[in-house]
Amino acid sequence: MKKLNYLIALLMLGLVIPVIGHAERAKPSAEKGKKGKKGKKGKKGKKGKKGKKGKKGKKYPFKVNVRPLVLPAGMNQVSGTLNFDSGSSKSDLGVAFKRGIVKGFDLGATTGLLTSPNVDWNSTFALQAGYKVAGKRKGLSLAAQLDVPLNFGEGKDVLSALDLGLATRYRLNKKLALHTGEGLVSLGFGDETTIRINVPFGVAFQATRQLNLRVNTELFSFGSEDATSIADKLPLQLQGLYAIKRMMDAGVAFNKDLIDGDGFTMMALFNFRM
Repeated sequence: MKKLNYLIALLMLGLVIPVIGHAERAKPSAEKGKKGKKGKKGKKGKKGKKGKKGKKGKKYPFKVNVRPLVLPAGMNQVSGTLNFDSGSSKSDLGVAFKRGIVKGFDLGATTGLLTSPNVDWNSTFALQAGYKVAGKRKGLSLAAQLDVPLNFGEGKDVLSALDLGLATRYRLNKKLALHTGEGLVSLGFGDETTIRINVPFGVAFQATRQLNLRVNTELFSFGSEDATSIADKLPLQLQGLYAIKRMMDAGVAFNKDLIDGDGFTMMALFNFRM
């Protein structure tokens, strides 16, 4: 069984690497168009430039570091994730949908399917919402986030938690961006209500126009019962996202606690926007 689970982890990488390799070998059609139109400057020159400028502002950016934290109005995004947990020897397939409802506000939902050791719905369903507070492509961007996880498993409370966040991104330059604020406040509903404050931190590096690399951790977390910091736990997430096209991404992520925990988790991700 262990060999099968580790094989699943390898297959997750296999889902993404061939797609990225194919995209690297293909020449962007936009570059071909520019080369072909060098000699045609006359009458259509000015009109062509105006048209390009008008459309450029509406295009979704290749670079992850300049993308809006909330989906533009009218845009839909479908995501698929293949997750593997070495500690529990389980794998699952996640599916998510998100839509930009109006300018600066999006709504989404996620669920999943257990694939190992048995194929079955994982009994979870989550609702998400995002609201743009401030920000442009340069400098500081802020977005309020709400995550409502629901569990329809037998003997489980349907609503037992609530997560609030203030996603914060600050672009230092064209290559580097700092992140914090995701999952900032966690509320638990059981015999009594609990509250926990989490302070994540991440650094995103725009290696190329299409490739974004990011490192995430959690600086500290505290609640009514205990408090932890990077001295107690050092969760580390390494992730890479490759923009195959403006409306299509593929990526991988690796998670491991360097201090507390022997196992690791891996994720293969695919996004499609329309």
